[in-house]
Amino acid sequence: MVHHRFNTKEANPNPHINFITSLSAEGAPMEAARETLRALAAQVRPVMKKHGLEINSLEEYEHNNVFLGRNWNAGETVGELLKLPSCLSE
Repeated sequence: MVHHRFNTKEANPNPHINFITSLSAEGAPMEAARETLRALAAQVRPVMKKHGLEINSLEEYEHNNVFLGRNWNAGETVGELLKLPSCLSE
């Protein structure tokens, strides 16, 4: 089930995705990760429109060695890994 969002503070890059959230560091959201997720949402907009796909929440996940992305409950939540572990990014 896709929820409706009211009173948004900024324009949504993809009307087929309701919420876009990034991990927070020390209480503040990571702007670079959030902008990357918003850009990704804008890029997949034509594909989602063509195939009638909707996602309730597009989220960033912490790094792990098991997956790069996850689809929970048939698109209710889709999670993506955006960052390398700190030992690999140096």
